[in-house]
Amino acid sequence: LLYGLLGALATAAFFFSRSVPSKLWSKNPCTRAAAAVLLWRDPRLWLLCFTNLAFGFGTAFTNGHINKTFLAPSLGSSWVGVFVAIEYLVAACCARLYAFAAVYT
Repeated sequence: LLYGLLGALATAAFFFSRSVPSKLWSKNPCTRAAAAVLLWRDPRLWLLCFTNLAFGFGTAFTNGHINKTFLAPSLGSSWVGVFVAIEYLVAACCARLYAFAAVYT
């Protein structure tokens, strides 16, 4: 419950954050890729990698240990794939929700 509330609070904070000026966006994909590479020099960007690492380790732990230890014995090993698919379906739905929210920030 605590992590859910913190996630909702972080999502609400993104709604009120500043938007990137549209003049910085280019239609040329090569220019956009070069601009993304130039962002690598910013140390604040490197601090964001811990979010991806935490999600990756959390997902690996869930799919490797929790599913094998708790899910498979209680529901059967055939249900492990169903729950992994549900996990990624929720992630895809949230990505669409965040893409919708990004339009308004």
